[in-house]
Amino acid sequence: AEGEAPAAEGEAPAAEGEAPADGEAPAAEEAPAKEEGGSEATPLKEPGFVIATTDDSSPPPVTEGSTFHHIKNFAGTEQMMNNGEVAAQGAGADFQNGEVVGAGVHVGQGIGSGDGVTVGSGVINGQGVTAGQGEGMGTGMFAGSGEGTGMMVGIGSGVGSGHMITVGDGFVEGKGILENYEGHDMFIVSGSGSGTGISVTDGYGSGTMVNVGNGQGSGTNVVVGDGHVSGADIAGDNGELSGTDLTAGHGEGSGDDVSVANGTGSGDRVFVGSGSGEGTGFLVGDSTR
Repeated sequence: AEGEAPAAEGEAPAAEGEAPADGEAPAAEEAPAKEEGGSEATPLKEPGFVIATTDDSSPPPVTEGSTFHHIKNFAGTEQMMNNGEVAAQGAGADFQNGEVVGAGVHVGQGIGSGDGVTVGSGVINGQGVTAGQGEGMGTGMFAGSGEGTGMMVGIGSGVGSGHMITVGDGFVEGKGILENYEGHDMFIVSGSGSGTGISVTDGYGSGTMVNVGNGQGSGTNVVVGDGHVSGADIAGDNGELSGTDLTAGHGEGSGDDVSVANGTGSGDRVFVGSGSGEGTGFLVGDSTR
């Protein structure tokens, strides 16, 4: 067994003799030397193609037949595009067609500028802007089709201007406006609205199921906090009421089934808390009739 040990030690020199096989590695390293010779080839130059690199000391290893995009990258970061032009001092700009300026920009078609901009088709300017079709400008804006201006504007189709506006179809202006199709189920903080299911805090409303906080309302099932209302099934806290099934907190009521807390009432089945009443079936809490 002891005699075998020298044999094992003899194998060690044999293993060391294999080291010349490792010496073949420098021969294998000649391949990178060939690649360095290939890098001396001039980069691919075609009309409208510019290649940006982070290392200005040597040209990029470009070979004939390679496809590169037209890139203007002033910061030397990676950007990609198919058609058009990119000029950005940032990273991750990617678009299909058109022109982009900014960082983290994606453009399907058209022109976009800003940060975090996405454009399906059209023109975009701002931050966090998305436009399906048409034109959008501002902050946090989405436009499906048409134009939108302001802040936090969402437009399905049509034109919207102001703050926190959502338009299903049509035209809206003001603040905090929500409109569905053809003036239905509208909410208006300030301004005017016409249609069905309209709620107006301040302004003028006309149609059916209208709720007006301040201003004028006309139609059916109208509720007015303060102002003037005419129609049927109307309830108003302050102002004048005329029609059927009216309830008024303060003011004047005329018609059928009228209830007035304070003021004047005239017609049939009229209840007046304080004031004067005349007609048939009147009940007056305090005053004359």
